[in-house]
Amino acid sequence: MINLPPTKSNLLSLKSQIFVIEEGHDLLTQKKDAILIELMQYLYDFDELKKKLQVLLEKFLNNLRQYKFNKGLEAFELVKLSVQGKFKEHITERSIMGVLVSKVVIDGEAPCPCIGLFDSFIFLDEIKQKKEEFIDILLQYISKFSSIKRLLGELRKTQRRVKALEEIFIPDYKKTIKKIKNVLEENERDEFIRRKKCKHVT
Repeated sequence: MINLPPTKSNLLSLKSQIFVIEEGHDLLTQKKDAILIELMQYLYDFDELKKKLQVLLEKFLNNLRQYKFNKGLEAFELVKLSVQGKFKEHITERSIMGVLVSKVVIDGEAPCPCIGLFDSFIFLDEIKQKKEEFIDILLQYISKFSSIKRLLGELRKTQRRVKALEEIFIPDYKKTIKKIKNVLEENERDEFIRRKKCKHVT
């Protein structure tokens, strides 16, 4: 309970303050709900990306093993060098209820393999394709993971604020307002009785 003298000015001030506090509570509750909805979607996307990564990695490694088996170690070493292309990533951000979440997009291609036309093989194209897909999905995966951490941190912070308002601040304000109202009403009754007695005496 807030320790304030039971005056009309304090009562009006507290009523004004609790109005603002309850509005803030409503906004925080909306923010919490909005973040939770986004977080659930991000968790779903994160799980789907994880599954895609596992499938792509398995296919990528299988293609490498098959190419090595069909073309031999020397050609395989050239392929390893050929798929070491440099990529540039572009990071874009957007705000979700004040929380910045990022998205990463890659730009770049692996260099052409240093092997002759005779050594061209269908698995080589698949290897390059799966490698590029894997990098793209991996960057999305990392981006989602980072965004989930931010959203989860903001959700917990917002939940703590909502809980503090619901369990501490709003009840304290309401108790104090009720106490001051009771005291003022009692004072008014006492004053009314005193005046009535004085009028009766006179």
